Amino acid sequence: MSVEVVHFIADDDEGGYWEVLRQQLLDSPTMFLGCRVQKYFTGMLYNGTIVGYNARYQWWNVVYDDDDEEDNNIYEIIAMLKRYRKNGGETVDLTNDEIVDLTLDD
Repeated sequence: MSVEVVHFIADDDEGGYWEVLRQQLLDSPTMFLGCRVQKYFTGMLYNGTIVGYNARYQWWNVVYDDDDEEDNNIYEIIAMLKRYRKNGGETVDLTNDEIVDLTLDD
């Protein structure tokens, strides 16, 4: 079973950052293992980490800091990476293809 991914560019693409990210997700999906993400559940923001990738279905598995987990498609992962970056974290440094986490800690 093959999953076709529709072309996606965010409105606030920041000079092509999210388009490059989308292409890298498609080309090297396991490169994103270890990246931090954020998602809203019932009005609360939760942090998580991408811990796995299912090539058959093109799903990324995220484990949240409260030990809950779920599988997410490319659109959800991009939104979660964007939210994490918007709220002060750095998800991926596209200049050298390294996974980085620059979360501000107290």
